[in-house]
Amino acid sequence: MYFWKTKNLAEEIRSDSISEQAWMKYFLVWMIVITLSMYIMSMSPYESMNAMLVEIVGIVGIIIVGVSITFKTNLIGSGTAQNYFCRVTALSIPIMIKILVLGIILGIILGIIEEVLSISAISNVWLMCALALAIEMLYFWRINVHLTYINT
Repeated sequence: MYFWKTKNLAEEIRSDSISEQAWMKYFLVWMIVITLSMYIMSMSPYESMNAMLVEIVGIVGIIIVGVSITFKTNLIGSGTAQNYFCRVTALSIPIMIKILVLGIILGIILGIIEEVLSISAISNVWLMCALALAIEMLYFWRINVHLTYINT
């Protein structure tokens, strides 16, 4: 199982050398990470309902567009509807870990900047909304890059 090296994982998917047991492990880890992420996110309530609504609508829109694009990319080459979910689930593990590390680093940097510049809480809420939308787009972009690689 790969937790960081997306390129190596894409290579194994391309050569069809991942066992059924490994696919199950990727799915299991993916489900655990998603579940834990929802609990972590609920620990910090939003200060602005408007920002929360914009973020929710934006995230849902990005998910719809992202899944549509990545599904079509998967079908272009050797992909099928049946292996789309397996490929995306497996690729999501290292991509989500990288995004988590990036998020922690950005969070520390933004925390320092917020303290030094005394940024208002309302500006911070909108900044976090924009960051969440950017991270969601980054996720689907990286999935699409690797699905394109697998299909060449």
